[in-house]
Amino acid sequence: MTRFCLILQLIMMTLNLTGCGVAPSTHSSASKALSATSTESASVELFYWDNKNLGFGHVAVKIAAAPMIGDDIYVSYAMGNDFAVDLQKHGKAPERLTLPPPSPETLEHFMSWYFNSTYADPYSDTYGQDYNILRHNCAHAALNVLRQLGYALPINGDHPLALRPNQVFRAASAISALDTSTAVAPLVN
Repeated sequence: MTRFCLILQLIMMTLNLTGCGVAPSTHSSASKALSATSTESASVELFYWDNKNLGFGHVAVKIAAAPMIGDDIYVSYAMGNDFAVDLQKHGKAPERLTLPPPSPETLEHFMSWYFNSTYADPYSDTYGQDYNILRHNCAHAALNVLRQLGYALPINGDHPLALRPNQVFRAASAISALDTSTAVAPLVN
């Protein structure tokens, strides 16, 4: 059974409905309940530390409090996805930027992508092996995560060379300033 089906089944049991093989009208009600819950509670924050690491800085993404996620997701590449490590290394609290919440469909798409990405398991043998200050640094990881969450950041190219954390933070700031109330729809790849 897929993770989504298990979660949907738990929600449906909470609502006194039956499992994943329910009638279309019941499934539709459960989907609406899941959508409302996910949209209301999912949040995305971008964290930015300036001028540490020889002036390069650092950027990380937190996806929090969405029922379909369970635990919060914190992507801080290649720092082990650990906020405490980030705080210790940078010696100060980050600037924080809250982005518009993703739609339930986008969040579902993101979850599927994330758990198959190189960012999901900081304890795996492959985590961080592709880190490269010019081609795949923390800014590239944050850009990848934000794009998978449906944010169309105005940064050109799939793999911009020498992308800096402040570029991702500024681009996300423009999106946050435009709209903080509407759920973001999935991007079509």
